[in-house]
Amino acid sequence: MAETLGDYKLLRRIATGGMGEVYLAELRRAGGFRKAVALKTILPAMACRKEFAELFETEAAIAASLNHVNIVHVFDYGCADGRTFMTLEFVEGPDMDGVLAACLDEGLPLDVVAEIGLQACRGLAHAHERRDLRGRPVGVVHGDVSPANFLLSMEGQVKLADFGLARLRSAALGDGSVSGKFSYMSPEQSRGESLSPASDLFSLGAVLYEMLAGRRAFPLRDPPADTLHDLREARHVPLGTARPELPQAWCDLVEHCLQLAPESRPASAQLLVERIQKIQNPCGPEGLTAFLRGHADQLPQMGQLGPDPTEVAQHPVAADDPPRPRTWRWALIGLFVVVWGVGFAWWLINPVSKSDPGPPKLERPKPPAILKVNQVTVQAPTPVDPNHAADITKQPKRRPEPKPRVVPVIAKSAATLQWPKSFRAWVNHHPVSGHRLVLRSDKPQLVKLRALGEEAQEVMLRLQPPGKAGARWKLSLRATPWMRLRIGDQAAGQTPRSDLKLPWGDQTLVLEREGKSQRLDLHLPDNSGG
Repeated sequence: MAETLGDYKLLRRIATGGMGEVYLAELRRAGGFRKAVALKTILPAMACRKEFAELFETEAAIAASLNHVNIVHVFDYGCADGRTFMTLEFVEGPDMDGVLAACLDEGLPLDVVAEIGLQACRGLAHAHERRDLRGRPVGVVHGDVSPANFLLSMEGQVKLADFGLARLRSAALGDGSVSGKFSYMSPEQSRGESLSPASDLFSLGAVLYEMLAGRRAFPLRDPPADTLHDLREARHVPLGTARPELPQAWCDLVEHCLQLAPESRPASAQLLVERIQKIQNPCGPEGLTAFLRGHADQLPQMGQLGPDPTEVAQHPVAADDPPRPRTWRWALIGLFVVVWGVGFAWWLINPVSKSDPGPPKLERPKPPAILKVNQVTVQAPTPVDPNHAADITKQPKRRPEPKPRVVPVIAKSAATLQWPKSFRAWVNHHPVSGHRLVLRSDKPQLVKLRALGEEAQEVMLRLQPPGKAGARWKLSLRATPWMRLRIGDQAAGQTPRSDLKLPWGDQTLVLEREGKSQRLDLHLPDNSGG
């Protein structure tokens, strides 16, 4: 595995699954800028399968449209070094699986359960009621609500992660396939039917059941088909039977979520928020932080920024950059000491004597006397003899030397750019005409394209030539609104992209969004000169 991926330096592997891997990475910029992120990638064996690539892209698009404190944020999505990646918020803390394993004997306090449940319900309510920029309902269903996707930060925040199985409600079509985690799937999900917000509430009820009872509502059985049968019938031991000492209000709330029919469950996640607040006073983010710190010894994954106990961790993907030896600084100090010492020794050997009269004074020379010049009469030139006039006219006239003509020459290796006729273009903020442009290939060029008509669309690209022959060009691209980028037949993520390397030759950039596409044709020479 390479130590870097695009603009990110990989530090260690956090998790791995059947489809991808998650790395702790660091985004590094000039001026000492550092930001820890979680970098999610598709496994090379899965990247070649179209359905997994589309699922990964769908996850990035859906998660990026969500903006809530209880949902893991998506910062970036793209492709580098032949690998598709997604940049996520790095949550420093355990997941709910680790918390349940650590507190299996004593169970979770009711105020901690209330705080975790409230924050999770708020995140789900935001996803279920999400609208796009035009105010149209989007209706995102998570589809994989389970303890492993509850991340608990050291600041007392609960964040829902992994929208890999999320679907837009308008596009949720039941195809008969079953995907998700056993023990937490809703009955309709176990039957391969389409999902709804009520499906997430059933899974949330199963998580609350486990936090309150210390055991799963639908434990795994052998063979797995028995577990699947229990899920399809919503067959489980009632929470009041598993934990008789619990308040009846908690039991009623959980049993309401675990109803077989979706219409029999709570109407929305927001209503669950109001019910939990009436049942139990939550501990708040500060109380959740205190609870996690109190169990830090039982939570080995909490706050670990070092390697994890795996083969990759024993040989970290990337170590910190070793400090560069500052030999030049010591060399300058040594040179200064030597020069100062030589000067001091010379001063000791050759002291300045006070009796030394010094150099003799030189007398200033007197200025020369001003000479008086008598007025001189200048005689007029002798007129030309008329008899020799003909000889003078016979001499050839001297023609003036022609001025050199400046002819602009366009090098054959200059870069060219063609864009649709529906765009108006500027180069380095100066307007140009036409839809084909010849660009200099010895310095970066900034080209801005703006669509004509009612739809506001703007594309800005910066071409940076290579430093030597045979090297790659660099392209920085921005579009308003954002668009997906394709270079030829190869997907290249979405805008904005910076320092995207392009080989020389003819290249085709295609920008796509909502079924519409724009094509830009580039010809890039194989050197940086003219």
